[in-house]
Amino acid sequence: MTLPAETDDRERLREQVAEDFRRVNRLVRAGPADEWASLNLTMAQVKALFILAAHEPCRMGQLAQCLSVSLPSATGTVDRLVQAGLVERLADPDDRRLVLVRLTEAGRTLVEQLREGRRVRLMAGLQRLSPADLAALAQGLRALAVALAELENGEPRGAALAAESER
Repeated sequence: MTLPAETDDRERLREQVAEDFRRVNRLVRAGPADEWASLNLTMAQVKALFILAAHEPCRMGQLAQCLSVSLPSATGTVDRLVQAGLVERLADPDDRRLVLVRLTEAGRTLVEQLREGRRVRLMAGLQRLSPADLAALAQGLRALAVALAELENGEPRGAALAAESER
């Protein structure tokens, strides 16, 4: 039986882990201020680039939905990205009334540079950890990945771990 104090401690620990995860994610994404300032892009434009990198080509309506903005707002964002040479519009081959958007080669290159900057920052942070802290982090992240995979797949707790250990 779980005691109320144990439940409270566990809840506080989960909240602390969630906050630490957000902080690490923010620090890894942030990078040097001059790197982002030199882009001359808004956060909405950068977000659109990353969405397109994951889901291209993408219909304008889908992009607006992913950005949580109206279609006219997404259109304005795409207009500026087209002017910057980072994305291009094309007709949907299934329905010529619809517009698809995809990254240009310059857009793909920029997204890869930003991802590489994140990876370099993450690796530099990991380099500073002691071997024991790095091992504990690796074990915790693996356990979290398993738990999230179970949630995503609608599996009972421990099912993904059992399946992984059978391999």
